[in-house]
Amino acid sequence: CVCSYFILFFFKIYLSDPNGRFVIVTGQIHNTSVALINIYAPNYDDEGFFKRLFSLIPDLSTHYLILGGDFNCWLNPHLDRSSSTVCAPSRSAKAILSFMKEYAVSDAWRFFNPTKREYSFFSQEFYVSLYSSDL
Repeated sequence: CVCSYFILFFFKIYLSDPNGRFVIVTGQIHNTSVALINIYAPNYDDEGFFKRLFSLIPDLSTHYLILGGDFNCWLNPHLDRSSSTVCAPSRSAKAILSFMKEYAVSDAWRFFNPTKREYSFFSQEFYVSLYSSDL
């Protein structure tokens, strides 16, 4: 399979969530095993979703991981939220942070934007979307 004109991707495994919440594709790029994962997490606190997802990720000692998508939770209460109210991390956020710590995985966006405040919000009540960036 060709990912682009310059990168050959040799497909190995495809897993998808029956509810359409994630897709996991593994394969090789230049003889290097990779796991490509895209998620759309539930918009409520569902620690079990993340634990199930993380249990399906291939061995990170043999695969590079590229994980992206909509996690529907914040990891940094000061930078990832519009509210200044201090609150404890959700169970979902704790599961994500635990996975990141255990496997030495980093948030690439936050790595390159360590102090930037950027987030989105949708209100069901008023059908309003908010996207914020401290430009």
